[in-house]
Amino acid sequence: MAEPVRTGRRRRARPSRTLPAGLVLIVIGLAAWALYGVSSGRENSVQHPNGAAAPTLVRLTAGHQYWLAVPGGVDSVRAAGVDPTKLACFAAAPRSQPDTGLAVTGVVDTSTGDTKFVDRIGSFYAARSGRFHVTCTGLGTVFVANAADAGFEWSGFWLLLASGALLVGFALFLSGLRQAGVRRRDSQLGT
Repeated sequence: MAEPVRTGRRRRARPSRTLPAGLVLIVIGLAAWALYGVSSGRENSVQHPNGAAAPTLVRLTAGHQYWLAVPGGVDSVRAAGVDPTKLACFAAAPRSQPDTGLAVTGVVDTSTGDTKFVDRIGSFYAARSGRFHVTCTGLGTVFVANAADAGFEWSGFWLLLASGALLVGFALFLSGLRQAGVRRRDSQLGT
C-alpha cells in the first residue's frame, strides 16, 4: 500500500518557549543577585556583621533554645584566649536583677576539638522571657543567632532565588538556542 501524498502547505513548527523563558529567569536571577548585595550590606547578623557590634539587647522566650555566635566562630573564640569548651556566658535584664549565668552547651567536640558550625559557639535554654544583654567572659557581647526579635535574613532568600533562577534560566536559554539552531538547520535542508 502506497503512502498518501500530502498536498498543501507545510505546517510551520512552533517556536520554542524555552529561549524567552530562560531569558526571563536570567533577568530575575540577576535582579535577585543585586537585591542580595543590597540586603546583605544592610543586615547586622553574625553572617554579615558589617562592622557593627552584636545587638546590646535581644528578646528571649522562656524554654526556647538559642544559639550564641560570633563572627569567625570557634576560631575567634580561641584567638581571644578563651577555651570554647568552657564558655562562661551571662544574661542581664536592663534595670533589674544582676547577671544570670547561662547553662551553655558548647558546640566543640571535646575529643577532637573541632565543630561543624561556622559562627556558632554554644547554645542555651532561656530560663525567663524578656529583653536581655547577653555576654560571654573574654568575648563581650555576643550575637544570639535566633533571638526572638531577630529579623528575617532577606539576603539568604535573595541568594537562593538568584541561584535557582540563574541555574534554571541558563539551562533553558541554552536549550532554546540549541532548538533554534536545529530548526534553522532543518529549514535550510528542507526537511
